[in-house]
Amino acid sequence: LGSLAGGLAHQIRNPVGIIRASAQLLEVDDDPDARETALVIEEESDRIEHLVQDLLRYADGARPQLQPEDVCAVIDSVVARVRPMAETEKIEIQTRCIPGLPPVLIDARQIEQALLNLTVNAIQAIEGDGTLILGARYSNTATQGVDLYVSDNGPGIDAADLPRIFDPFFSTKDNGSGLGLSVVHRVVEDHGARIYVTSEPDIGTTFSLHLPAAST
Repeated sequence: LGSLAGGLAHQIRNPVGIIRASAQLLEVDDDPDARETALVIEEESDRIEHLVQDLLRYADGARPQLQPEDVCAVIDSVVARVRPMAETEKIEIQTRCIPGLPPVLIDARQIEQALLNLTVNAIQAIEGDGTLILGARYSNTATQGVDLYVSDNGPGIDAADLPRIFDPFFSTKDNGSGLGLSVVHRVVEDHGARIYVTSEPDIGTTFSLHLPAAST
């Protein structure tokens, strides 16, 4: 699947790059309609590029390289990457990381990508001013470990959609690829971890990743 996706991405990106470059040439045209058409072409080209990137992430068959990691450092890295986007949307980001949490056995790059996907989804879900919380805490499950969570005060997920949110290509967004949460689910499964979702209409949604402690 990974090789197929890589080959497909290469075949798609080349013509899309040519189309985008051609559209940029139209932007210098004096005709307002031509410039508007060029902007539409560029936006749709960018949308295809994002879809290709999501497909590559989903098809990535690389096994996680597990190392003891500080989960608070992973959260800080994600927040640094999404803060400009959140500020543009007038969304406040809060971090809540309990001091003294044990290291967890994770592939930091993959877990960061999973948290990034969850965070971007949350920002897009919040309508108007809102609050987004990224945190880490001791797990309240029977097994030892740490929970990473992303919580928002957006509109929530429809109960009928909850069973399908991790299905590839399922999306309730007009321009969504439907692969962002599929990537998250795959990363969690590859880590031997678990993901939980709670959502209430007009209150918000929380995604929690239960990760094993490095000592277990």
